[in-house]
Amino acid sequence: MTSAAVTGANGHIGNVICRELSGQGIDTRAIIHHRSDALSSVAIKRVVADIEDLQHLIKTFSGVDTVFHLAARISLNPRQAAATQKINWQGTRNVIEACRQAKVETLVYFSSIHVLDPDPQHETMDEHRAYSLESNLAYEVSKMRAELDVLQVKDFRVIVILPTSVIGPFDFGPSLMGQAIRKIYNSALPAILPYGFNWVDVRDVAMGSIEAARNGISGSRFILSGHYETLPGLVDIIREFNANVKKPFLCPPSLAYTMIPIYSQIMYALGKEPLYNKTSLDILRTAPIKISSQKAERELGYTPRALRSTIWDTLEWMNSQNSSK
Repeated sequence: MTSAAVTGANGHIGNVICRELSGQGIDTRAIIHHRSDALSSVAIKRVVADIEDLQHLIKTFSGVDTVFHLAARISLNPRQAAATQKINWQGTRNVIEACRQAKVETLVYFSSIHVLDPDPQHETMDEHRAYSLESNLAYEVSKMRAELDVLQVKDFRVIVILPTSVIGPFDFGPSLMGQAIRKIYNSALPAILPYGFNWVDVRDVAMGSIEAARNGISGSRFILSGHYETLPGLVDIIREFNANVKKPFLCPPSLAYTMIPIYSQIMYALGKEPLYNKTSLDILRTAPIKISSQKAERELGYTPRALRSTIWDTLEWMNSQNSSK
């Protein structure tokens, strides 16, 4: 790999991949939709492009050997279902065709761990887990359809990455998970639930996906996971960094399910994405505790760092951003 294009370059994973590629001396094009503030400190070529515009994508990918496709709409809002399907599924089809016509050698597609069936929860989830065919969530369905289209490609190399819940520094958005960490740290999150996620460091995802682009066998799928921790456990790690952080109320799930419809409607009415809605509660409740990255460890040398290190680095980065304003 000597040159690369990254769609969704202003996002959390996207901007960290751009940083890593640039640091490795790879000629990199950051493909952005309209903003590039996450890359303001990175000396990199920025290209404004829309993944719904096939002809523009072909021109944008011309001359690069590897494309990292991250551009996607991440939403649990049912009102955005049609747009989510269009961007995530049809947009990926455009990326595939643009790669084909621009003679790209390798496409690395970023799927989601949520395309996989969370059941059976007591068994370890790996790349052999069946798709979540019963899901009616537009985001999950669109990512699954896009992944299946990518895996049908035979005329150039394709790699599929399935990260778990991504957190870490350089979360300029911030993402929903980044917002949750900020709110906990600022004692501004009134309540949490007794559930958890498998959390993975964005830097590990970036390095793992770059290694997959270099050495992964075409058609491979790699789960890039980290470590499982409950939300109360996450609070405890944050309080180790700053003992002044207040513990949020540990909300019983039954109460959360009763109150969440009202909260969600209020947030949507304000034009904001809620941290929690019924769908996110269901995802939290059914999140697998054991998710294996052994394939990536074996074939790519992938090694996720300790969760505490990720959280503390994230908080130090957050504080550095606040002090620079």
